[in-house]
Amino acid sequence: MKRVLLIDCSPKDNGNTAHLVKIFKKNATANITHVKVFPQLNKDMGILPCIDCGGCMKVDRCVLNDNFAKIVDDVYDVVVLASPIYMSNLPGPAFNLISRFNYLFNNKEYLKLVHNPSYKRAVLMLVGGGFASKKLQGKTNEELAIKQAGYIFGKLNAELKEDDIITCLNTDFVKIEENKPAQEKVIKLAKGL
Repeated sequence: MKRVLLIDCSPKDNGNTAHLVKIFKKNATANITHVKVFPQLNKDMGILPCIDCGGCMKVDRCVLNDNFAKIVDDVYDVVVLASPIYMSNLPGPAFNLISRFNYLFNNKEYLKLVHNPSYKRAVLMLVGGGFASKKLQGKTNEELAIKQAGYIFGKLNAELKEDDIITCLNTDFVKIEENKPAQEKVIKLAKGL
């Protein structure tokens, strides 16, 4: 059975991204580790930002105690990142996640240690509400978020192919519950792992 790391970048438990996550989890025939990057009230800390504490100059990992250790645990076959798009970007806590990969640089510089994670498949599910960010970016509102997710996947040695990108845009006008083509793509992808 495949092992899947599901990185959930949504702050909402009942929003559009959460709906896609539920569809994915319901249909996946894999062992899923679900990690939230937003802090959850009375549950967990989410992903903290790098605070440049220097701990990773002395040990082979980031020393902050949160969900990041689950993300860099190299036991997965597939990495799924599910996220809303805010102002053409991944949300703030996803940038916390990006900043935490600083430990790789410090491990290499100070400990002469290079991490070589095993190869993984990447899957990206992006949800965008409106079209204001298209005007801000000048193109489409998913391109920048795809590049940012690509950075995360790259650090985990997860390859993202075009067929493994699901975008559900304009959810201010068409809710995920009504977007049958997007739901079907998520179901097909989940069952095909």
